[in-house]
Amino acid sequence: MAQDKYLAGKVAIVTGASKLSGIGAAAAIALAEHGANIAVHYSSNAASAQEVVEKIKSLGVQATAIKADASSPDFGTTLVAGTLKAFNTSNIDILVNNAGTAVMHDSAASVPADVWDDVFRVNVRGPFLLIQAALPHMKSGGRIVNTSSIIAKLGSSMLPVYGASKGALNSMSIALAEELGPKGITINLVSPGPIKTDLSMQGSPVAARLERNQHIKREGSTEEVAAAILFLSSPTSGYITGQNLYFVTNMLDQHRNLEPGNDVNLQVHIRQEMNTRRTEQTPILTITSPQGTGETLVAVHLSLLVATDLDIPNNNRYSMRFHAKPFAVLVLQIFRDYKSSRVYGFKYGESQQPLEAGAAVLSLQTEEDKMRQATALRPMQESTEDGAKYTALQNRIVRLEAQLKAVTSGQSVPTKGKGSASETETPQSESPLDCSCGRQIFNTNFSIHYDSGIHWVDLFPSLRELYFQASAEAESKWSQEKRGPVLIGAVSPDSLALAKYHPTPGEAELLMSIFFENVNPFVRVLNKNAFQSDMQRYRTGKHPQPELVDSLLFSIYGLAVMSLESQNAVDMFGLPKEWLLDKYQEAQEIALHRLNFIHSSEPAVFQNFLYYLVFLFERGSYRTATTLLGLAVRIAQRIGLHKDPSWFSYSPWMSEWRRRLWNQLILLEQRAVAFDGTQSLLSFPWDTQLPLNADDGAWNTSLFMKPSEIPSPTQDFTDMTPILVKRHVLSILCPVRQKIRTRPYPQQVQHIEAGFKEATHFFQSVGTDKQGLANFVQAVCEIEFGNLRLMAGQAVVRSGSANSEFLSQLYLESLALLERIASVRNSVPNPGWLWYLRTSPPVFAIAITLTHLCSEPANCHSERAWRQINGFFDEYGKENGTIQSASMAALQSLRETAMLSSGFPADRPAVAYSDDQYLLQSPENMDTDYLIQPAADLFSDMWSNSLLGGSLPTI
Repeated sequence: MAQDKYLAGKVAIVTGASKLSGIGAAAAIALAEHGANIAVHYSSNAASAQEVVEKIKSLGVQATAIKADASSPDFGTTLVAGTLKAFNTSNIDILVNNAGTAVMHDSAASVPADVWDDVFRVNVRGPFLLIQAALPHMKSGGRIVNTSSIIAKLGSSMLPVYGASKGALNSMSIALAEELGPKGITINLVSPGPIKTDLSMQGSPVAARLERNQHIKREGSTEEVAAAILFLSSPTSGYITGQNLYFVTNMLDQHRNLEPGNDVNLQVHIRQEMNTRRTEQTPILTITSPQGTGETLVAVHLSLLVATDLDIPNNNRYSMRFHAKPFAVLVLQIFRDYKSSRVYGFKYGESQQPLEAGAAVLSLQTEEDKMRQATALRPMQESTEDGAKYTALQNRIVRLEAQLKAVTSGQSVPTKGKGSASETETPQSESPLDCSCGRQIFNTNFSIHYDSGIHWVDLFPSLRELYFQASAEAESKWSQEKRGPVLIGAVSPDSLALAKYHPTPGEAELLMSIFFENVNPFVRVLNKNAFQSDMQRYRTGKHPQPELVDSLLFSIYGLAVMSLESQNAVDMFGLPKEWLLDKYQEAQEIALHRLNFIHSSEPAVFQNFLYYLVFLFERGSYRTATTLLGLAVRIAQRIGLHKDPSWFSYSPWMSEWRRRLWNQLILLEQRAVAFDGTQSLLSFPWDTQLPLNADDGAWNTSLFMKPSEIPSPTQDFTDMTPILVKRHVLSILCPVRQKIRTRPYPQQVQHIEAGFKEATHFFQSVGTDKQGLANFVQAVCEIEFGNLRLMAGQAVVRSGSANSEFLSQLYLESLALLERIASVRNSVPNPGWLWYLRTSPPVFAIAITLTHLCSEPANCHSERAWRQINGFFDEYGKENGTIQSASMAALQSLRETAMLSSGFPADRPAVAYSDDQYLLQSPENMDTDYLIQPAADLFSDMWSNSLLGGSLPTI
């Protein structure tokens, strides 16, 4: 921590803290050491509690002991009243609910009803009553920490009541986190395993069971638990709530905890000679029979693995026990830990044994698989003269080149030959939802940037002039700027220069935690497991590329700060958000130069460069980000990210990583196209695919996990993952946007309505567990399709064929869309919705509204319009500071012109209308069919996850 007495003046209540050898007393002392005044709760032993009080007072803070019965209904009020009186205060800052009781039983039948009630009164009702009594005195910044137990997770036949009570405490804490989070109060849990106290279970059957599964064969100490309670009570934990910190050493790894039974003992031998070229016939992993006969049951060969993928010490041996089930299950279990793309050479006894249905893919190789392996293992020696045979990979390259030639010459795209399965002809149907544009999103070979032909600014002649003027002013100002954030190029690569940019260890941990909570779920590139492994080596000075880790860390710090609201950044770090962003931008640039990122061919370096571009886009440095994006495209081509990794000898994990890097580049480029009017650089063909993971569970679990396959498309929203929802909506938006280009306005509306109906039909029947998410996604669809309607209408205005009635109707539609956006913004309880201010729907609606106000300043909806307009600019300015794109500068100029015409002040706040409010406040003759009109350019993972805790404003 940056300061030693960071809890000075805080008041804390710690229950169950009367024994110096216990967790409660250790926690109380730890809080006192950092300045907190402590109320020590005890139930009966006043002398022991006084010892703890004297120990705390010797640290220079106030302390008092308060007696209260944890099973009593007035437990909470007694403790709170005694604390307020003892310290002459009206505030309580920290609660540590540590008091608890446990009774062991041989069986469920031996548990009396009154014992059940007693345990639940102390372990569940007591903490709740104390929280209930303390909340009126707890302000923003308050901290609540409840002590649970590993038994709530693992269960124990001897502690069924205790485990159930702690499980209830866990559930209650998570529920309260939802209520208290908006108030700035956090509530978390710590769940100790075996801890050395006078109530230690060492020597008992419960302890023996736990110890069998521990990597660290000892009991934990009370001080170790207290350190965690101290952190969760500190100011640096302000962004952590509803979490449970387990004090265990691998006891949650259930799949390794196989009980004895009808088992087959097998020895798994793993050899690693990665620096030596091995042949296809040399197995790297074998499973032999338990009798020591040396008979090979399963062999996995080096040709099917990537060398860096199997990081296991030489000659390591594992003895595993598996139930006597079909060997297919055995193989699946082993390769859940040690990833492989294929298993073959399967033998059992003297004859070849078929695998059970559903697992045959593990043992069978197709002809295409063998061809891929052969292609990856040997250099291509085939002649390219006429009549010579091409390899499968060469044939595919030829086809792609033919497609590129056909497209650039205006010819029809050649189709694949007989037997091909992965590519299809471009559809030619004219139904509303057919599409002949490039659809990388649908696994064909061309760009997804179907909207690159026109920039939204081009639909407004007056705004277009302001846009070019703002662009010219920005160029001039940029060239003359002497101060401000350093931009990549003229920076020092001095390695010593980075030392001043590193945060304190506590701040670094907080920023990394924020990154993986807020950022990584949406910028879906970094594997958490791999990162943590790298950090362990980095901190001990054993990482072979510390400069690479430095660069990644500064990217993580910058994006983590970017995901915070301005006031939250000040509360957490005591510094303005803009100052922190300047600091980490400079650090990223220095770190990238140290890596020689322009010439590097390492995907990890390119990943850090992509993170830097995400940072620039989210900060609003559009001109610099768009320029550097062109460089990123060329680097990606040079290192082959645009090629299908399955045609090379990459592991499944490495292939997934490369696909994710390319996908992130696509999304960044789409951001530049949609918002800043640039032309796509990705119109050349490529044959890579989208990331395979429909959710990130397997991706973030282990480097040895094979990435999950995309689930089959479903018409039931309850079975949809966020990624599938995104792809479902994009699959409709893409053709709709293309079809409205060349159609008359009535047909455009027809296509938009058909697309909206198709995109939202499966929201009709949703379970209660996903109703909130479904409502949010449907609201986003309404906004995005509504934006399409506005674009179609503005195109009519641009052509000069719109009458006054049409102009008024378009004005009301744009105003209704702004109110819908404001309503959704106010219903999403996190800063993540702020990203939407930098996308097409709100700025396009603002442009239409301002244009109408310039020509007709005095209308019955003027005040309502100005509330939304000023609210938008206030929110945008608060999060973006002085940095803005030429598009936003042009809108600001148009706003000033409209204000001069209308005379409305610039300080009217935005009002989020509900449908009912809107109807009550609208004139009687208003056409309410246009209350909520739908729209969309981007549908990122964040839209589907915002209600579940996402925050980062990403692409």
